[in-house]
Amino acid sequence: MFSGVIPTTYLHGSLNVVQFPAWFGHMQQQKSIDRHLIELETHCSLKTMTIDRKEFNLDYLPLFNYLF
Repeated sequence: MFSGVIPTTYLHGSLNVVQFPAWFGHMQQQKSIDRHLIELETHCSLKTMTIDRKEFNLDYLPLFNYLF
C-alpha cells in the first residue's frame, strides 16, 4: 500500500459537501415563509375560534393563491 489516500487520478466529479451559503439562504427563506403563515393564521382566525395549521392550509391558502 503506497498511500492511505486515494490518488486524485481516480476521483471523479465533485465531493458531496454541503454548500453552506445556499443552504443558509434556503433555511432563511423557509423561516420567513413560516413566519408569514403564522401571522396570516392569527389574523384570519376569530378571537372566539382558532384554527390549526392544517385547517388553514386546506381552507385558506387556496383562496390566497387565487387572489394574489
